[in-house]
Amino acid sequence: MKSKEFANKNLRNLFKTGTRTNTLKVERSAGYLHEQTKSYLFTKLVYFGGHIVVVNGKLKNGKCPDIVILDLEEPFGYEIINSETEKMTEAKAYPFKVIRIDQLKFNELFEDL
Repeated sequence: MKSKEFANKNLRNLFKTGTRTNTLKVERSAGYLHEQTKSYLFTKLVYFGGHIVVVNGKLKNGKCPDIVILDLEEPFGYEIINSETEKMTEAKAYPFKVIRIDQLKFNELFEDL
């Protein structure tokens, strides 16, 4: 299956109807560092990695991960954290693997992406 087919299948199976791909949503209610980290990660994944992603999309189970990569056979997400514990992230019960990113250390984590 091609990556676009994976993306379409994952979008239909995981997200509510009308979810847009490769669109960066900036929320003023979130902290500056959180949005800066999300914007940086989005740019790396879409422009340099060529991925199809969803940013702040609402899942069918009502949860809302920061970024999900759709064009892989097994999608996975990124959660940008500030003071959340690992238990708090696990409690969100995402239906895919989630990588936690400390918003204060994001530069050193994604230099090689």
